[in-house]
Amino acid sequence: AFLIHLGDLKSSAPPCDNAADQKALKFLKSLNKPIVYTPGDNEWADCLYAGVGLEFPETRLNQIRLKFFKQKNFPTIAGRISQASVSKEFSEFVENVTWSHNGIRFVTVNVPGNNNNAPRMGFTWDYVDTNTQAFFKFLFSNTYFEKYFVISRYLEPTSQLGRGNWSEFNRRTMANSQWLKFASELAVKNNDSALVVLSHAGPNLGIPLRIQNGYEPLLKDLKAVARKFRKPVLWLHASEHRFMMDTIFTNRQLLKKELGPEHNLVRIIVPGPPLESYIKIDVNPGAPWPFTI
Repeated sequence: AFLIHLGDLKSSAPPCDNAADQKALKFLKSLNKPIVYTPGDNEWADCLYAGVGLEFPETRLNQIRLKFFKQKNFPTIAGRISQASVSKEFSEFVENVTWSHNGIRFVTVNVPGNNNNAPRMGFTWDYVDTNTQAFFKFLFSNTYFEKYFVISRYLEPTSQLGRGNWSEFNRRTMANSQWLKFASELAVKNNDSALVVLSHAGPNLGIPLRIQNGYEPLLKDLKAVARKFRKPVLWLHASEHRFMMDTIFTNRQLLKKELGPEHNLVRIIVPGPPLESYIKIDVNPGAPWPFTI
């Protein structure tokens, strides 16, 4: 047996610093089982606040790569392959890994929450117009409620940069696409009975049309994987703080975008705070649907 942590090893409140990293590493070591971890936005993409530059989230991602992947600071699965070890083009992506267990192929991709680090073009993380956010900050200034209208994460309230980084987003999107293709081709080659895709964040289907959905490239890649593999595909992600299990590619919104239906792909949202829960999955490779949740 092994454990998988789908990111957000810290809450959004503590600073993104070495103390938070050491606390997270201590927690992972305490579990005393092989662990696979994929980063969440709380560890890097959301590390943009007063006193740091716009490049800080990328600096944080490099720190996470060093402490949680390059250095062997907690037990992990023997025999796993990292994208960095097989791809010259994306040699920095040590966090994207794949392995096989009981005839089932597993693959992780780095997909943080909050729109996958794609800029929101002038909107805050909760999709409120920054001008409105600035107005309410002024309205409630010097009151208890002022803290709920903080806009110091951004250069300016009306900045077109918003948050996120196109350069980082585009490169990671290309890396994730290549890695999913690599893992699915391995699954086909080895005649694996199923494929499990693991990411921190999911598709955010409720995102307003005025904002580019940073998860659309991932959805297109998953559709291609499910169509090519044809056997059961299980996609596990967190970030939404609830439990749900569905055949996501039968969703009406995705069908309008010609992103479905791929009935062999099932999506499970793993709950997080305030539920503080986990999901146990038993595997029976010989069964038509090999997962018992």
